[in-house]
Amino acid sequence: MDFSTKIGIGKLVGRENWSIWKYQISIMLEGTVGALDAVEGKLQKPVLTAEADDAAKSDYNDAMALYRRTQSGALLMLTTNINEDTLKKIMHYRTAHEVWQELHRLFDGQTEDRAYNLCLKFFGFSRSKEDDIPTLIAKLKNME
Repeated sequence: MDFSTKIGIGKLVGRENWSIWKYQISIMLEGTVGALDAVEGKLQKPVLTAEADDAAKSDYNDAMALYRRTQSGALLMLTTNINEDTLKKIMHYRTAHEVWQELHRLFDGQTEDRAYNLCLKFFGFSRSKEDDIPTLIAKLKNME
């Protein structure tokens, strides 16, 4: 059963509904053959070798068609269930896995919060007079 055409979930707006949206979209992806594999990066693009015969080329074409349908379906599920502002942030990614990773980066908050805290520490850092340049560099490099 293809849930993506029968069930609509609310649009991803931002961090305020990220956890609920992620749960619902995960269920939707799991209900569509191959979509969850595409999002998790487990779906591999088929490769055609130079020495492939006609049968191998035919198999490759079939595998590539399935790969494209699966990627497209997963991307459509993700992109039709997010608001326009979020879509603008992720529309340059070409695979469902890349989009999924970027959504996690944008809305899970861990990376952004860590970067913010690191910036606060960096700009609040002051050099001790007894520190030589290598010590200063080491302190800055190990700042967490």
